[in-house]
Amino acid sequence: PLAGSPADLEVSLSAKATSTTEFRLVSERGETIRKLQMHPINSDREWLELTGSLEVPQVPFRIAVNGRDLNGKPYQRFIGRLFHGESIEVIPKLDFDELPVGSTKHALFTLRNVGATRTFRVTVTDTRGFLSKVQPSTLEIGSGESAHIIVDLTVPAGADTERDDDVVVVVSSTGGLATSNSAVVQLSVTQPGNN
Repeated sequence: PLAGSPADLEVSLSAKATSTTEFRLVSERGETIRKLQMHPINSDREWLELTGSLEVPQVPFRIAVNGRDLNGKPYQRFIGRLFHGESIEVIPKLDFDELPVGSTKHALFTLRNVGATRTFRVTVTDTRGFLSKVQPSTLEIGSGESAHIIVDLTVPAGADTERDDDVVVVVSSTGGLATSNSAVVQLSVTQPGNN
């Protein structure tokens, strides 16, 4: 998810021996970033599932739960994995959803940088092998700025129309704190004149 943007969180835990639960986002050092309001989506204490909303922090974070067990003793658990919000967003801006056989289409993607100014590398692949050009493949985007890339997809004459084409765009920083994000677009392959 993008740093500073809203996100949904779902957690599952064995709550059989717990009396209370309180969820928090914590820093790498275990300091509370913010408390989370979580709501149960089932009542199974053996494997309790909860959901809540949050704003993705600008700093790396872990998810922690603490509370009291059935004997009134405090407990605390951390998810060991360190999460971080990404500072680059990839937004598909295509004005089409079909690829006619024998044509070339130009797919526009907007890249939005909510972090520091940096250089990004663009990697594009597609499941059908129609990718013919990516412009640009490397670009610098200022803090709070957006840029565009164009992905050309050329569908050869006689191409099979039974399978769709999935286009995957991955944008990664080339230096500094690593950040990356991606977008996937599914396009139907059609006969000319069917679009």
